[in-house]
Amino acid sequence: MRPLTLAAALAVVAPLSAHATVVDGAASGSLLGATLDQEGVAVQTALRRDVPRRAFVLTGRSLQPLSAVTATVDGVALDVVLTGSRGFEVLVRTSAQARALLAGTPLRLHVQSTHDARWAQVVVAPSARLVPVTGAAIVAPWLAPIYARDAAPLRLRATLSTPTTVTSVAVVAPVGDPDVTDLSPSHWVVDWTLSEVGAALLHPAPPPALVTVDNGVLETQDLPLGLGVTHLQLTDDDPAVAWPAPTCAPAVEACIGHDPGGPDLAACGSYLEVATCVDARPCLLDGYGDVDLSDTDPSVLVPATTAWDAACFNGGTWCSQDDPTTWEVNLCLPGGTGLAAIWDEVSFLDRDLSGYGYGWGTVLTGRAAIAARFPFTATYSSDGPALLGAVMAYGGDDDGVQAWFGTSEIPCPNCHEWQDKTVLWWPATGRVVVLTTIHGYDS
Repeated sequence: MRPLTLAAALAVVAPLSAHATVVDGAASGSLLGATLDQEGVAVQTALRRDVPRRAFVLTGRSLQPLSAVTATVDGVALDVVLTGSRGFEVLVRTSAQARALLAGTPLRLHVQSTHDARWAQVVVAPSARLVPVTGAAIVAPWLAPIYARDAAPLRLRATLSTPTTVTSVAVVAPVGDPDVTDLSPSHWVVDWTLSEVGAALLHPAPPPALVTVDNGVLETQDLPLGLGVTHLQLTDDDPAVAWPAPTCAPAVEACIGHDPGGPDLAACGSYLEVATCVDARPCLLDGYGDVDLSDTDPSVLVPATTAWDAACFNGGTWCSQDDPTTWEVNLCLPGGTGLAAIWDEVSFLDRDLSGYGYGWGTVLTGRAAIAARFPFTATYSSDGPALLGAVMAYGGDDDGVQAWFGTSEIPCPNCHEWQDKTVLWWPATGRVVVLTTIHGYDS
């Protein structure tokens, strides 16, 4: 059964305020509740702040007696309290839970009655509604979560418009003043941080923010902040099927990639839409650059290479190993950059490697393939597999690792001896390891 939205169900009832409307599945207004009815099973929700418990509380009620209710946001379980046979409360206690909810992450409920079970998905948002003053500013009812170019990227944005051209707009909030940016002389955006909104909502007696508009005559209006349910859906399907995990939309990715570098990415989509792409492809924000190597401390690998050297066989075969060298390469490389480009940069800095040609060697990908090659086998040193384990733990990715193996014969009377170079690169972590070994045997 497909999930039903508010608009599709046509079952929105009290306690909606007089300001509430239902358009395209979203209720707008101040502190709102909604009831969604599906085949005789209804879940009613309302959102409020609970200052003594320092929590946001989602209050729910079912038309049938309840046996159990569970709630999660972003996969993390929330506290749920049954209040009578048909009521329940979901408590959002931690900053991480509040951040996820205010970012637009759906809160998922599993509501089990004595007759049936349903999944519900709830999206909440802070609301901002100006107390009307004739001829002054108008604020859109919801603070929209957007992605800012900042270490803490979540911003909650109110859109403000004025019926006439004004000189300036200022907003003074009870806890931390939001940033105000003019888009035009009659359109403005007001951006709150998560901490500013959270502190205002959990204030024991929150005074409203004050909006001052200068259009020749200063006009000040109250801007109270509230909480509301913007979307509510119900299904009896598998929730993973009804509401699949978000993926990076091509249009959002393209927008981020072409963004000129402004203060935020609101033009590319909601906070969740942008964050989904940025999390999957971090280089979208930082851009791409040429290979840039920096040397790092290899001491963490020295015990493993020393043990490998001590475990070399002596009896017709022999081996030895120099101390390893390690590097880090930038993660944001242009598409198509492969091990050859990394090898070229390393060869400028490694005198022995510069005597080889990249085409002379063998390239392998993944731990399983690399484990079958010297120096990681037990053919010449019994510690070959242990060396592989240490190197892979350092690199951090067994599947994506790429390795180049090269060897060059050294003149040896009545014997055969080779110098070996092994270059390993982990694209996911940017780490590079170069091993220099010798192996040989008697004729």
